[in-house]
Amino acid sequence: MGSMPDDRKTLGQVLSTSSSSSSSPFSTPAFTSNGTLGRVLTFEVPKGPMLRRRPGICSERYEREKAEFEKIPLYERMWIGLGRDARLEPTDALQSAKTFQRACEQMPDEIPKSALDEKLQQLHDHYSGKNPLPPEQSLELRRRTSFLQDVYTPGPRWENSVSGAESAWLSEQNLRFGNSLGIALLGPLFGAPGAATRVLGGSEQQVAAANQFGASAFDMATAHVGFGGGKRAPEPLPRPGESMRGAPLEPVSQTVEGKSRRPVPEPTPRNTSSAREGTVVTRRPMSPEERAQRIEELAKDPAQGGKATAKTRREAEVGLSMEEQGKLPGPITRDPTGASEFIDSTGQKWDVKGWNSQYAPRGYNTPDAMALIQKEMGVGENVIVDTLKMSPQHIGELQTAVGNAGLNNRVIFH
Repeated sequence: MGSMPDDRKTLGQVLSTSSSSSSSPFSTPAFTSNGTLGRVLTFEVPKGPMLRRRPGICSERYEREKAEFEKIPLYERMWIGLGRDARLEPTDALQSAKTFQRACEQMPDEIPKSALDEKLQQLHDHYSGKNPLPPEQSLELRRRTSFLQDVYTPGPRWENSVSGAESAWLSEQNLRFGNSLGIALLGPLFGAPGAATRVLGGSEQQVAAANQFGASAFDMATAHVGFGGGKRAPEPLPRPGESMRGAPLEPVSQTVEGKSRRPVPEPTPRNTSSAREGTVVTRRPMSPEERAQRIEELAKDPAQGGKATAKTRREAEVGLSMEEQGKLPGPITRDPTGASEFIDSTGQKWDVKGWNSQYAPRGYNTPDAMALIQKEMGVGENVIVDTLKMSPQHIGELQTAVGNAGLNNRVIFH
């Protein structure tokens, strides 16, 4: 959970919460941003010890993240920020550090120690059960307290883990955000089921199911519409002795000296189960050369002008591995629009997502990961989780969260 306040919040809003006492002289925007002199001129003279902001504390996090970013090879850095808003930093970690820097620079040079102590006491009363707060208030109090500590008392500290009620509230908010995005992207026609379900008081889980129905209707509608005015009728099944149009040139059987002879069978193929309707698809095993060529084809990302990078090759390896294991109905193809990574043989789109546990909580935390997954769900995409850089603990946490959200049929782990 991030500790940065909204850039638009004033100091008084950061120092106060909806549960704080109105008698505190710091419960309203009392300070200006020009340090002690501003407080004297506005006749807001604090009492007691003060906490002073250490010089350079605001930019330290951004400089550290920038140094880590510059360790990445240049050819990878060129593509990391592709597709992001030009006003944003190329990575989420850099953007988070930049947001903290801007918010920190708007804070005064010093604040009363009692302002931070009061918030710490409120947190203690909440967790001890003396004065419990609703999840939205406790999370906001944690966020603001953590931000003040990062600015005025940086260093190692102990923090409570997110409670079950807080985690449930975050999941509900993330699901609501994903549903709202899905309704907007599906448009007034196909987003109508989700919008109507919400207006009628349905739960967010019901809204998500309605969005899925709208996305399915959208897929069915677009499948029958093309530049030629409609979908081409399927080819009729061949009669015995005939070959299908587009089939290999070698006939099914050959006649030699008036006798029917079938071609020599190939080595025993392997069976892979399709994820659709439980059918079994039999394919000849690929040679190493064929597999390498297939990965190169799947790695060509239309969103990057058809280029293949280390990142897209990893995505191709993950997608092809899922196909080989029978978890994706193949053959899969690269999404020509670049919106997702792959499209399976049923027309379902799949996105590959991965996290790095080494940089947790910025590199991975369950609420943010679930929010990203549900965001993809909102636009009709399923998700493949690449666990290469995730710890066993984080893999288990995410699998549990996916199961609790009822998304096991739309999220698979590699």
